[in-house]
Amino acid sequence: MATCSLKHTLLFGKGKKKNNTTSNKNTYTIIEEGYSKTIIDCKGQINGRRIAIKYPLVAVTADCIIFSECGKYVRTVIRGPNTEPKIYANTYAIPGGFVGEWEEPEDAAKREYYEETGLDAYNLKLLCINTNPHRDPRQRTYSFVYWSVSSMEQAETNDSAEISKTEWTPVEDLVSGKINMAFDHQKLLCQAVKEYSIYNLKNN
Repeated sequence: MATCSLKHTLLFGKGKKKNNTTSNKNTYTIIEEGYSKTIIDCKGQINGRRIAIKYPLVAVTADCIIFSECGKYVRTVIRGPNTEPKIYANTYAIPGGFVGEWEEPEDAAKREYYEETGLDAYNLKLLCINTNPHRDPRQRTYSFVYWSVSSMEQAETNDSAEISKTEWTPVEDLVSGKINMAFDHQKLLCQAVKEYSIYNLKNN
């Protein structure tokens, strides 16, 4: 059964329970109403049964912060000129992206890291779950942020449509603001630097 938000049902008019309503050559019948969703049967340009969600759906993303073994570098991507949102085009970013419907966040972090950097991510540790409602101007997102340590291997991005370049960037240039970062990635990187410092003390 497909899912849509309530705003999408405006194509069909308001309607009443068990009654048919026609609007823009579309007809829908409300099959069932609940606290958070309404099941509707659509006829016309859009056919089939749909679930209309009462509350806006939150997108889930996964970000992957990978430090070099010395801790002085972090793997970054430079977003392409045509990426959305436009205000963050051509800026440095932490590799990451949206989590699939049936995908675990950690698996998504590994997948996105490989797609954007050409490298594999191992031994990921959860840094935080970022729920800041204003972190992405496109929509509300919850981000699972992971971090780890890796050797400084070189590779090209597998996502040239969205990523212009991937590289090992000096951490100091990013946390100091010398290099601007997209979204709230500078704040997340600063948090990860603290975790790396604790990790380094325990392992050296």
